[in-house]
Amino acid sequence: ELDEAERFHDRGRTDRIREEIAFYEQELARAVGLGGRDRPVASAAERARVTVTVRIKKTLAKITRCHPGLGHHLTTTIKTGRCCSYCPDPTHPTAWSL
Repeated sequence: ELDEAERFHDRGRTDRIREEIAFYEQELARAVGLGGRDRPVASAAERARVTVTVRIKKTLAKITRCHPGLGHHLTTTIKTGRCCSYCPDPTHPTAWSL
């Protein structure tokens, strides 16, 4: 199509086709990872893990705004990743009170 548009000196059509080509090139570049490797499609488990991590981080930020001491404690003791865990420092036991 581009060759034909250039042969007929159809500048408007040529510009539209070039924009479309640039768009597709950009989309293809985004779909490919480093070194031209395909990006893996996220599995349902990976999407769930990411969602849980995001929710935990947002909740910790809210707690920190309301109660900075508790927020700091939880932010430093809750780990996210493949598994989420609460790992307090055993040398500094936490005294919980109401």
